[in-house]
Amino acid sequence: MLGEAGIDALLGMVTGGISLAGKGGKVLKYADDVLSTKNRNVDIIDDYIYNKIDGRTLQRKLDYSIGGEDSFVPEGASFKNIKTIAGNGSENPIRDINRLVNTYGGKAENWKKQVGLIESDKYKFDVHWYEYNLIQYEVKLKGRSARK
Repeated sequence: MLGEAGIDALLGMVTGGISLAGKGGKVLKYADDVLSTKNRNVDIIDDYIYNKIDGRTLQRKLDYSIGGEDSFVPEGASFKNIKTIAGNGSENPIRDINRLVNTYGGKAENWKKQVGLIESDKYKFDVHWYEYNLIQYEVKLKGRSARK
């Protein structure tokens, strides 16, 4: 079993030594060829990046306004129950895939639409976003309910 240092070394070999993490452990860039490589270690690397660096947290502060109250969900808030509802990893296509590719780039088959739940002391937040190579785009708050 590879330890954290072994995975870091392996990650450097697969990416040609390009660092994928920046200040605070945030993913700065994730090359298409890393995810599409037919290398038996890619699953290990993908799991490592997805869980350790940033795949399960909100990458940017999410501002919202509900009933005249302006507030936000902070960057770094942890998601629970992440599900892919369209695109890569789902049987459902993303309806506006052409717009996403034209606006942000990338390959249509690698985009996904995801949903997740963030809980605070007071609220549960239903959050939707598009994702390409672990980077979140167009993050939206779809609902907020009081935590019981």
